[in-house]
Order: sequence, then C-alpha cells, then structure tokens
Amino acid sequence: MQPSALSVSAVNRQVKFLLETQFGHIAVEGEISNLATPASGHIYFTLKDSSAQLKCAMFKSSLMRMNFRPKNGDQIIISGKLSLYEGRGDYQMIVSTMTVKGDGALQQKFLELKQKLENEGLFDKAFKKPLPKNIKKLGIITSATGAAIHDVITTIKRRWPLTEIFLYPSLVQGQQAPLSLNIAMTQASQNMDLDCILLTRGGGSLEDLFCFNDEMLARQIASCDIPVISAVGHEVDFTIADFVADVRAATPTAGAELLTQNQEDIIQNLQQQERLLLQNIKQKIQQHKWQLSSSNRALKKPESIITNARLKIDDVMTQIEQQLETKHQTKQTQLTELQHRLTLNNPETVIKAQQQQLLNLSQLLHINIKSKFIAKQKQHHDQMLTLHALSPLNTLKRGYSIAKTKGNVVTSIKQLKSGDEITTEFEDGSVLSVVK
Repeated sequence: MQPSALSVSAVNRQVKFLLETQFGHIAVEGEISNLATPASGHIYFTLKDSSAQLKCAMFKSSLMRMNFRPKNGDQIIISGKLSLYEGRGDYQMIVSTMTVKGDGALQQKFLELKQKLENEGLFDKAFKKPLPKNIKKLGIITSATGAAIHDVITTIKRRWPLTEIFLYPSLVQGQQAPLSLNIAMTQASQNMDLDCILLTRGGGSLEDLFCFNDEMLARQIASCDIPVISAVGHEVDFTIADFVADVRAATPTAGAELLTQNQEDIIQNLQQQERLLLQNIKQKIQQHKWQLSSSNRALKKPESIITNARLKIDDVMTQIEQQLETKHQTKQTQLTELQHRLTLNNPETVIKAQQQQLLNLSQLLHINIKSKFIAKQKQHHDQMLTLHALSPLNTLKRGYSIAKTKGNVVTSIKQLKSGDEITTEFEDGSVLSVVK
C-alpha cells in the first residue's frame, strides 16, 4: 500500500518547521561570496568554506546595527536561524548578527573598558561641557590624508568659512594609532585659544576603529578643559571616545555641521529681517504721512510758522557764533598765556638764568671775602698797635721801672719787709737791692 502523497508546499513547510525548531539559534564561520545588495537595503550572500556553502540573508534592520560593511572575501562569524524559503525550496540562514573573525575578543575588551569607565562616572552627563554657540577656532584630530579631514573642511567652508581650523595630525588606525592620538590630544588640549576639539575619522571595521577605545585617550578627553566632540565612523559605529566626549556625532560631516552655523540659514534669516524692517519702515512712513497730512489741515498759517522758525534759527545761529567767538578768544588768550609760561619755564631759559645767578653770587662772594679779609687785616693792625702801646717794655722806655721780689711784681710797699731782695728792671737792664 502506497503512502499518501504530500504536496510540494506541505513538504517544504514541514522541512522549514524542522529546520527552525531543531537547530534553533546557531553561529557559523566562513567566507563571504556572491554578495548582493538590492535596493531594498537587505543583503544576500553565500557563506562558504573549503568544501561546502550556505546561502544567507540579512535584513536591513539587522544590517543597520553593524559597525562595518561586509564585502566578498571577508572571513566572518554569523549567528541566526536556519530556515527554508518555501516558494523556491531554498535552504538558507537568516542572519541576525555578523562580526569579522577575530572581532569577538576586541568586542569583549571594548565592553569591559566601557563598563569600567562607566562605573567611574566618565560618561556622566553632569560632567559634559556644552558646545560654544560661536566657534571661531576649531582643533581637529585626525589623519592629515584621510577622507574625514576633507569632508570636515569642505562642510565647514560651505557652512561657515570664517572658522579657523587647527589640524593636529594623527594616525587613526593600526598599533601606533593610540599613542599618536594621545600625543595629538595632549597638544590640542594645551591650546587654550581653541573653542572646541573635533576627534574624527571615517568608517571602518571594529579593528580599524579600535584605537579610539584606548583608556588613556578616554581619560584625556574626560579631563580636557576644552569641549570635545567625537565623530568616529558611521552612525552605527560606537567607540569609547564617543561615550566620554562631551558630544557624539554620527559621522565626520555630521560633526562639522554640529560645530558650525549654516551661513545660508543666517543669510535667509537676515533677508527675512530685512523684509520685515522694510515693511516696518514703509508702515512708519505711511503713518507719518497721515499724521503730517492731519497736521497740515490743522495749520492755519504755515508760512508764518516757518518764518518764525527761520528767525528763531537765525537768532540761535547768531548766539552760537558769538559764543564760539568768545570761546575762541578765551582759548586764544589761554594759549598765549600758556605759551608765555612755557617760554618762561623753558629748561634752557631756566638753566641760563640760574647760571647767571650763580655767576653773580660767585662774584659777590669773592667781593665779600676780599672785604672781610681787608677788614680783618685792619683790625689786626689796630690790635697790634694797641698791644704795643700797652706793652710793659714800651712803659720802661718812657722811664718807668718794675720792681719784683721773689718773682712777683711789687705793687705796694706793704709787700716788703726788712731784708727782702728787690730786683728793679729797667729798659736796658736790672738792679738788685736789699730793703733796710
């Protein structure tokens, strides 16, 4: 007895059920080939090894969560579920995640460092610095030859060409990239003239971008006094630098747009303001015209008012001219007086006057000294004559004598007694005698 025949649809349905329930979620390693990227945004490829191949499909929603774009020849690890496309009977794997072979260890290191720094509070929004509204000087840390610097400069020049750019070139991929990035970050953070620092590079694989997961670089960004914006990779790419920076941009171009004003928007705003201003001016002019028209109707003799106003203006102008003339004369007198004082106080004039005064004083001093000397000479001569006149020798010449006893001048007979010797001095000699 032959078994009941199944339809093709029933067979495919049962196979699909077995594949999806028996295998569950699995991971497969292999090489990408026959990669197709239709307009739907999904991708289709064949995963192969040396002896077999497996058809795979990855839908757009899963693809957008990836941090790299797959290509033929990539060695990858995929995870997902086995299934069957019933319409064609194609056995395939529906891929939910994809990583480049070897990225697993890098991803683990990334997650461990992210958790460590997050626990320390380096990602805390309370410490994030706001971006300046008007950035005049921008420091950019990136490769000097990469596409990122070209995109950033092009965007800035298009949006706000007044921004001054300071490039701190650095490696952005490879083993030496972390050290190079740290050196560039140190140099940029020391330039306090910068308004902001942009850390950026284009997209790449997890391994390509891993230099932006450096712990030292993360701590430098966190401690930098200048606001730092991180624009690394594509929108789906995330690095430690993105979490610790003050602001994260999805791409280098997006970072440049965040940092600059759009001159086209400003021009449009100015044009709008100009239109509003012109409209207000026209309204004001029209309003004043109506007011003037009403005032003209209210004026009985405008010619008389104008004449009086002209006369008043003439009077005021005359007063102003008189005041100006008076002030001019006053200022002229003050100027003449100041010039005279300046002449009197001229250092050369003062020095000459003082030199003349010094000469006069010197001559007067000489005359006074000579006069004093002559007076002193006369006084000395007179004193000598007086002294000579009063000299005892001069008295002896006139016939007088001096009696002495025991060396003392005898001025009274009471000084003498019998037997005393007396020496009597004359001009030309002396006589010794004895008292009886």
